[in-house]
Amino acid sequence: MMATVQFYVSGISPDTDESAVKALVGTSVPDVSVEIVRDLDSGESRGYGVVRVPESASEVVQRLSGTSVGSGRVVLSRMPVTLPGEMDVRDWLQRHAGEVFSKVGVKIGQSVLDYGCGPGLFTVPCARIVGERGRVYALDVRPQALEQVRQKAAAAGLRNIMTLLQERDGKSIALEAGAVDAVIVFDVMQDIKDKVDLLSEIARVLKRGGLLSVFPMHIGNSPAVEAVNAGGLFVFREKFDPPNSKAPSSVLNFAKRAGY
Repeated sequence: MMATVQFYVSGISPDTDESAVKALVGTSVPDVSVEIVRDLDSGESRGYGVVRVPESASEVVQRLSGTSVGSGRVVLSRMPVTLPGEMDVRDWLQRHAGEVFSKVGVKIGQSVLDYGCGPGLFTVPCARIVGERGRVYALDVRPQALEQVRQKAAAAGLRNIMTLLQERDGKSIALEAGAVDAVIVFDVMQDIKDKVDLLSEIARVLKRGGLLSVFPMHIGNSPAVEAVNAGGLFVFREKFDPPNSKAPSSVLNFAKRAGY
């Protein structure tokens, strides 16, 4: 079976649907799949989406960047393949992050580790929830991402965010045992080769009964639950789905098992 590649497509006008984008790719490319990301609350287009095609057609699709479709001009860039509906969920989570973290159990005064924080899309909402008495540790392997976090924190007037640079081949987290109340792992698990070692280190830095919240984008719920259960360090608590979501990936919440 030929490998599938995925492209992020921006510049989609509100009047453009999946069929128009598919027509842009053309009939010469077989097995084209198009998803326009839609607001899970209203169902309206968010102005971007994804196109999945066989790897043999990747060069053809890349050449379409800058092409007009509807009243917009699209820009395409290659990205990791996602599961159907996941982009809708990620978009919703980013726009409702404060609500999500409050619902899963992040509280004022707590310490939280945002593992694989990226540019801080979830770091800043967490920092607002925990307040001045709390702290958020933003960890990433990319210095430029941590710089973006610092800039966002400064712009928001937040002084409770500390950035941590993780070595790309490093497995240890530069925090003391029992340092945090919660660990957020959103859209990161797919990049971790040794998930058992990571989860063991997460359990080490979590307080007794601490929260592990995972959004297993790219891999789905079942593989993520299996990976977390493999080490025997966590107990599944519940899953949280945005309204109208049909994606195979939810926000999965675990508690650190007693005795660890």
